[in-house]
Order: sequence, then structure tokens, then C-alpha cells
Amino acid sequence: MIRLGICDEAEKDLQMHKELLQDMMGKECINAEILCFQSGEALLFEIEQNRSMDIILMDVELRGINGVETARKIRETDTKTILIFITRHEQYCKEIINVQPFAYMDKPVSKDKLEEVVMHAIALSGSKDGMIRFSNRKKEYRISLREIFYFESDKREILVFCEKKNYSFYRKLDELEEELKQYSEKFLRIHKSFLVNPIYIKESSYEKIIMCDGKEITISPKYRKVIRQYYDDRRD
Repeated sequence: MIRLGICDEAEKDLQMHKELLQDMMGKECINAEILCFQSGEALLFEIEQNRSMDIILMDVELRGINGVETARKIRETDTKTILIFITRHEQYCKEIINVQPFAYMDKPVSKDKLEEVVMHAIALSGSKDGMIRFSNRKKEYRISLREIFYFESDKREILVFCEKKNYSFYRKLDELEEELKQYSEKFLRIHKSFLVNPIYIKESSYEKIIMCDGKEITISPKYRKVIRQYYDDRRD
């Protein structure tokens, strides 16, 4: 799931941008959590208590610490979050550059411009953190690899199992396995028909594993070394 933050002290702008993002995510079939904040302090507290955002839309003029200072604090520990500034105040341009912004847009921003910038940011975020893209029945999907429990191959169809919803698309599992190697998220081949996300393995024995959704999967003899090596590496 992509985490999108909107930080703007103006309630009207905050709600407008939230609604635009919700429509955008629905149209593109992107699973996203959209969180709203009216101060930099509230945004920083959320990041500290939970986890970082993938993308943040931020106004410069905020209650308390301004948007640029908020961004500086984020950058002290996080260089991956994509920052998009939306503001009416051009005098902050030089300061904004120092916090590695992805984009800078003047208010009021058009729906088309916002969609163009945010979708580009999502594509970039996916290339860093791992996002699989596929089509099914004329719909295009983008799913974060962190959300996927496992892939199962059924003839020419690949079934994708996640927590809230399952998907399917047509591809060879061998081809998918090669594609996944470019990302930091690790998937293990434990059977000719299964690629599993090891963080969702609930139990493991010599001959089988049990996933967090209760699925029992037999470990083929040729892949038993893969599982053993994975756990050996984690102990090092």
C-alpha cells in the first residue's frame, strides 16, 4: 500500500486535494492510504509513531514550523520520501531546493497537473521500493510487493495473494521470478508453482511452510536449500 500524506493548514485545500487523490487512486486501481495533516508537527508525529510516507504533498505556509522546515526534519532521517510542494509563495523556491523536492506547483493546481505529477511520483516510488504492474480484463493494476503474500502459477495464469484482495494475470512464473530480482523485496521459489514472500511465512519445517493466511505449501526437494539458506542468512 502506498502512503500518501497531504500537509496544508487550509481545510478547503486539504479536502480538495484529498478528494482528487482518492479519485485518482480509484481510477488507476492503486491501493493507497491517504492521510491529512494541518501542521508540520502532526505530520512528523505520524512518521515517528508509525512509518514514513511514500509521497507527501506539502504547502509551505503551515501552523507552527513551516513546510520547508518540516521537510528538513524529514530529510534528516529519510531521503526516499518524495516531496511535492504546492504553494502560493514563490519566495521559498531557493529554500525548497535544499530539501530535494520532486516537484513544485503553484496554487491553485489543476486536476490534470496534479495527476501528472503524482502518477510520475508513484511510478518513481514503485521503481525504488518494488511495485509489480499488470493488466487483467482491460484494467491496469500496480501492487506494492510489500503487500503480496505469495504468487501461485496455475497453468498460464499467475494468482496474486494479498491480505484484502487477490488478483491474477497471465505470465510465466519463471519470467516473473527474474523480474522480481531487480527489487529489494525478496521472494523465494519453494515449488515450481509458488513464489513466496518470506516475511509472511508463519511456520516452516523441512517439507512445508504455512503462510500467514493459513495456506500450506509443500517445499519441493530441489528448493529446500533455498529456505535453509534464507534462515541461515538471517542468523548471521
